Amino acid sequence: MPHPQLTDLVTYARNYLQNIATQLELDDFVVRLVAEFGDDPAYTITNTAKELQVDAIIMSTHGRSGISRWIFGSITGNVLSVATCPVLVVPSRECERVVTCDCLAPSSAAQM
Repeated sequence: MPHPQLTDLVTYARNYLQNIATQLELDDFVVRLVAEFGDDPAYTITNTAKELQVDAIIMSTHGRSGISRWIFGSITGNVLSVATCPVLVVPSRECERVVTCDCLAPSSAAQM
């Protein structure tokens, strides 16, 4: 049986995802909500996607780089390397702010 804090975390995740799923369903998306836990997140994600025969996996990045990426690894990268369906990677809002500030300055945008 999972640790009570883990059970609370899964419940929180399900509630969070249900709110997002409800919003998407209002826009006529077909959503199947799954919140699971496992030792290897990339395996859990890709295996669940394969079992459910999903059309695509959509996931966000944390925008880690350097030493933190080396320490924590890249779940998104691992999913991309083993998924048998298309994977859409959406940058986190924090990552978007960094990209907007650093890469899309008027001088660099004019050179593109």
